[in-house]
This record gives sequence, structure tokens and C-alpha cells, in this order.
Amino acid sequence: MKKLIFFTLCLMVQSIINGQTWKAEIQRTIGKRHVRTLKLRPNTDLTIGSLLRENDSLKECNYYYGVFLGGSRDSLRLRISSIEKKYEETNGLKQSTKTPAKYFIMDKADSVYTLGLALTDVHFIRYQQDYQKLFGTCEDWVLFSSLAVLIVSPFICYNYKEGSFNAEAYKYWALGSTAGIVLGFSFQMLGGHTKIQFKPNWPSEKAEVWSFSY
Repeated sequence: MKKLIFFTLCLMVQSIINGQTWKAEIQRTIGKRHVRTLKLRPNTDLTIGSLLRENDSLKECNYYYGVFLGGSRDSLRLRISSIEKKYEETNGLKQSTKTPAKYFIMDKADSVYTLGLALTDVHFIRYQQDYQKLFGTCEDWVLFSSLAVLIVSPFICYNYKEGSFNAEAYKYWALGSTAGIVLGFSFQMLGGHTKIQFKPNWPSEKAEVWSFSY
């Protein structure tokens, strides 16, 4: 009985550890020094960009798509769904190939496609937390509903029997739909994805650049 209780407690502790948020300190490398904490929870949707090669004629990079599994002081681990390889030549020619994980990783266990990346190879991160997903879903619903009300409200406020238009009622319908649209755009600001760049001029030339504090 004691062994069973001990085993159960170990599983609970392990579950808590695995569910903990991974935190890494990052600092801005250009401009005024600023330090922030990157926080990723297990199973967070994640995209990692890694610039493999850059010279006068060619730029080559990989994008890893999947969910975050965990991290350490100098690396992170994710379960990938696909990998995209991109090539860009100085003459403007671009090529992109996206490969499902099952064709990319041959050494796999229990059909779980995991990949570990050193933080030195992480040049771009895009992720979406649970609250961002929630606001993103609410944004779509609120905007669609508000636009639908805005379009339909003139027909609702028209009295077809008397051939007259109820301007007072339409004012309230229009006000409500406008408020909904404003709320939807507010959700849009809170939703979406968080993007962090660790390489100067890649993938964006104008984005802030950060570095990991090892």
C-alpha cells in the first residue's frame, strides 16, 4: 500500500513538473537595453525559424511547426507536425518545400515526432497562448455577428406594410453593431500570435532583435 501511494505521488509530481511553464530571459540587443521573460507552456502552438545559411547569393532557412514540449537552460524541445525548407536567391528566385514530420524524422518512438533545438539555432519564434486563441475565436464571432447585424438592420427597421423606415430603431441597431465591431478589433489586438526575432534583419528587417541570456 505504501509503495502504491509513493508511486502515485511520484506520478503527480512528475505531472506537475511537466505542466510547468518554461521561462527564459531575453534581452533586446539594439537600442535601449530591455529585459523580458519568454514564457511557454507545454502544448503551446509553436513555430521556430532557423537561418541555416546566408551569403551573397543564397539564403537558406528552416521553419519547424508543432507544439512546445519543454525547455532547459540552453535548448528547447517540440513535437513537430511539419518542417518547411525555404531557399531565396539574390536574383529573386524563391523555393519552399513543406514536409510532414513523419517523412522527416525516421528515428521516432510511439509515433511522437520530437525535435530538440539549441537556443543558438533559434532565430525566430512565433507562438499562440491559450488566451490568444480565446480572443482570436471571440474576434471572429463578434466581427461576423456585428457585420451581419449592420447589413440586416435596415431590412429589420423597414416597415413593409406601411412603406416607412424606423430611423430611431435603426440608430440603436447601428450603434450596437458598431460597438461590436470595435470590440472585435479590440479582441484582434489581444489575440493573434506573439513573434520574437533573434537574428538581425531576419526574417524581418524592421523587427526588434532579442537574444537569450544563457
